[in-house]
Amino acid sequence: MVVLAVLGASAGAHADPPRDPARVGTAEGLWALGAAGIVTGVTLGLVARADYHHAFDQGSCAEMQDVKVCDQVGYDETHRAVTLGDVGTAFAVGGSLLAVAGAVVYLTAPRGHAVTPVVTRDSAGLALSGRF
Repeated sequence: MVVLAVLGASAGAHADPPRDPARVGTAEGLWALGAAGIVTGVTLGLVARADYHHAFDQGSCAEMQDVKVCDQVGYDETHRAVTLGDVGTAFAVGGSLLAVAGAVVYLTAPRGHAVTPVVTRDSAGLALSGRF
């Protein structure tokens, strides 16, 4: 007797079939772009922080009685730093969203079909399994 096809899989017979390679590739691309966005955002944030503190370190800005006071050079430098920090935040948020989108694409990727040889004492054949 030969078994031609069996829908479903017996418990513990084999692991789930692999996910759709095209969707996995798309997910990996989204993860890479997301990681690049997060790294760019963090880098811009650190540069912005350093620029902001530089204005105080060089004497263009000072903190007096919990009020920050700057001359024109310090104002321009801190304003650029704050803007750069905002851009960094946008990159980090965008990168995070891309990473989440990659996870969604990966987790919703359809599983492929697997053909597994089945051999018992009385028969031999193939088992077709997957999510239909």
